[in-house]
Amino acid sequence: MIATSLNVYRGQADHGIGEAGTPIRRGEQFIAADAPLQADPGLLHAIRDWLTLDATTGDQGRLQERLAGWSCFPCGLYYFVCRLSTAGKYDRRDAYFAHGRAWPLTAFAADFDPGLYLGNDAAFLSQAPDTAAAGALPPATAEPLDPILTHPGLTVSLIAHLFHGMVTGYPVIMAVPLTDFSAAAPLARIIAFARGALPGRLRRRCRIRLFSRNPQRFLETTRLTGDGTADRTDLLVIPEDLAVAALTAARRRALLLDAQGERRAGPEPAAGLFDYGRAVLDSAQRFPAHLTAFGERFDQCWTDPATLPGPEQTRWVTLTYNTAVALAGTQAQCGSLFANYLLNQARAAAQLPWTALFRAQEWASFPQDPLIRFILRADDDRSAGERHLQDVLTAAFQERGATLDAGLAAWWDPSDPGKRDRLLELGDLTPPVITAEQSAGLIRTLVADDLAALPSSRLAALAQALLAHPRVLTTPDLSARLSARLQHEPQILETLADDLERAVETIDATAFPEHILDLAGLLARTRPARTAELQRRFWTATDALAKTPDPAGLLAQGLAGRWTILNLDALMRQEPATTTALLIRHDAWLDWRRAADERLDQEARRALAMHWMISPVFAELRTDAAWQRPPQWRRHRTAAQPTVAVDTTLETWHQVLDDLGRLSRDDCRLLGRPPIHWPWIHPFQWDQSQDLAARCDSLEALAELVASLVRTAGADTMTARLWQASGLPERQPGATLNSLRDAVAELLEPGIAARRADAAWIDAVIAALAEDSGENRVLDDLRQRLADRADRGERGAETHPLILIAQAIRALPAAQRAPAGPLMTHGWHNLQQVIAGASTCYDWALPTNGQPILPLFPIAAILRARTRRQAGGLARWFIHQPAVAPLRADQQWWQGLLGSVLAETAPVGPDGDRRFEPWPEEAEATRQAALGLIDAERDALPETAAQAFACAWQRMHSDFEPMNG
Repeated sequence: MIATSLNVYRGQADHGIGEAGTPIRRGEQFIAADAPLQADPGLLHAIRDWLTLDATTGDQGRLQERLAGWSCFPCGLYYFVCRLSTAGKYDRRDAYFAHGRAWPLTAFAADFDPGLYLGNDAAFLSQAPDTAAAGALPPATAEPLDPILTHPGLTVSLIAHLFHGMVTGYPVIMAVPLTDFSAAAPLARIIAFARGALPGRLRRRCRIRLFSRNPQRFLETTRLTGDGTADRTDLLVIPEDLAVAALTAARRRALLLDAQGERRAGPEPAAGLFDYGRAVLDSAQRFPAHLTAFGERFDQCWTDPATLPGPEQTRWVTLTYNTAVALAGTQAQCGSLFANYLLNQARAAAQLPWTALFRAQEWASFPQDPLIRFILRADDDRSAGERHLQDVLTAAFQERGATLDAGLAAWWDPSDPGKRDRLLELGDLTPPVITAEQSAGLIRTLVADDLAALPSSRLAALAQALLAHPRVLTTPDLSARLSARLQHEPQILETLADDLERAVETIDATAFPEHILDLAGLLARTRPARTAELQRRFWTATDALAKTPDPAGLLAQGLAGRWTILNLDALMRQEPATTTALLIRHDAWLDWRRAADERLDQEARRALAMHWMISPVFAELRTDAAWQRPPQWRRHRTAAQPTVAVDTTLETWHQVLDDLGRLSRDDCRLLGRPPIHWPWIHPFQWDQSQDLAARCDSLEALAELVASLVRTAGADTMTARLWQASGLPERQPGATLNSLRDAVAELLEPGIAARRADAAWIDAVIAALAEDSGENRVLDDLRQRLADRADRGERGAETHPLILIAQAIRALPAAQRAPAGPLMTHGWHNLQQVIAGASTCYDWALPTNGQPILPLFPIAAILRARTRRQAGGLARWFIHQPAVAPLRADQQWWQGLLGSVLAETAPVGPDGDRRFEPWPEEAEATRQAALGLIDAERDALPETAAQAFACAWQRMHSDFEPMNG
């Protein structure tokens, strides 16, 4: 197919499109161009020299106005071929006309090379048309070959030198008589053929200029084309009187040829390139229309374009050319090429570039029957080259997804050892070239004899052949039959140990667990000391059960003892968690447990039962993704959870409980710890809970169980029922239901018991402080309580802030600490929280720089006092307490005091947190009154205390002002 080209014209004219975007009134310029070219001034500028004929008046006179030059080159996204010819006179001066055609670089294909239009006068106009459009193109071909065949030496020399120069970076300069630039001279067509004979990647970037009086213009490397690459010419043909000037312009780094193609300067090309040229010329004489297809296919063989092809690659020219010819023809032609040429080539050479010459899909163009017959050949007189071609064709069939099934019936002979080995070899391939059905049928004929009656000599040979191709062993029942027979042949097994090792390494345990277990069992018999290692090594085989069609059936065979390697007892000892999960997943745990009953002691039973209880396989039966609790315990649901991947039975549950025996506190803590938990069995959840309660060995264990149920199921109303189900009232007389409730509450909320025990004491302390008659009874009792806590690692009694609180309260006038007074009336809640250690106010009672800071709960009472006068009196008393004096110089103390005022006056929101924005009007008035009162007192403070207060005030004011501003 001829690709569409764009056209551009240049010469002298009264009207044109100017010079690369610059308007020209008249004279030399681009006359016209197709729109895509005209719209790119940079491109027009880059191609201007290539479309300019720089001949002298003498040149045109000597050739009687028949001088013709040519250019071909890539530029931007296009490949250009241009014809430049004399065009009489314009304004009394010699004129020229150039017509260039441009094809997209993507137009290069196996059947199209625009460079072959070089020298084809019929493809170009000799004068400017009325419009930019040009006539239809003739085919791009190397024909006619008459001028090439007339000058074979010159053609071969040009091919070799141009190939060498383009790879090594040496431009080729050809100096010829001026008459060779005549329009009728054959030189342009010879050059077109030489360029067309190059590999495709060279042709795409080849730059040729035929005739120029300014060689330096095309040999300099500083000029750039529109695509940014160097604009140096690969082949420059000039009049012979400019040879010296051209060499100088190239700084003598060039290949100089004369008109006959003889090298006059520059390095000599590799000898193999002349062989390449001759082979291309010979093949082109027979198939001229396929020259371009040859170049594209030779690209596939010449893998490194940065180096010249060696003699081996140049010897592949004829083979490559004939391949290109056949693939462009009919299937019959491809078949003839294979039978009469390719097979002969394979016999003669051990290694040929078949994979480079043929893509896998291209073998589909050949008749398939001859290919299949050749692949199946098993005779011993196959040469190394033929075996190599067999491998290549087999790989191509694999890549295409094709099979050899069509030729198997006529070829197969089970009595032929060579065909047996060839079948096993081909049947072992992945992807397969023989379908499973065909392979299984032929293998059955191979082992049709009863293996039990097969003589040992034949058995050994057959087993060794089968083990050499492990994939064949995956034929249904084959590995089982072979294993059953070899178990009774220890001597044969010993000789097959290495073969078994390789086979089990090769077979995919995930895809074929049964077969690998058969072979691994045989291997364990030959190497008994390695049994445990093999069991760990082939654990992946059992893990693959989830992907088999019948995992339960496979496990049943393992339980029945078919595979010594699948010793579930041993696997349970080595990998108890994983093996338990596997058996649960395939509903085989109870079967195994019953079969192993006599082999397990009580300790092993209990450990394995606990693995069952906590197995991660039961994740779906433990919790609900939305509520984080078993769905069966929701009060608004009565139906079971939708079908899940794993389930269990009440029968299994009872077996597990029998094996567990009594449950200790640690057992119940483990079973109830999220996300472990035991699996629920609908609709027996309540029965399960009672079963577990009955096995708790102590009140503490039962408390752990009940706490777990409350956490996961919200079943806080079942404590009494589980208490009765546990049997603890009879077994542990000292335990009571209330003690169980207290223990559960402590587990659910640690410290709640201590806080409850303190509640009555706190009330007594506060009442005693309000009514204290001056005795130290309350303080003594408080010291004793704090001393007891100090023994448990807390702060000492003498430095504890609660002592200071009590002392400060006792120092108040009786009216202020009376039960109906503002301090006690409005400060009870804070005082209770401080003493219990639950209030944030307690943090401000912690030591700072070694000094105890008094708790700030009185500030709350001050701010909540009924009158401002009461608040002012209490605030002044508090700030000027002697115990506070050492702290008044501490900015941190003042900052804490002020922060407490803000925190205590902030209202509590619906979520229980204090809201600082927006600030309610009532709270703001109280805050301003309290802060103003404290601010008024700073004048009575010592200087250091006042400075500390001022800094704290400024910081707190700046922090909180934006909220209320």
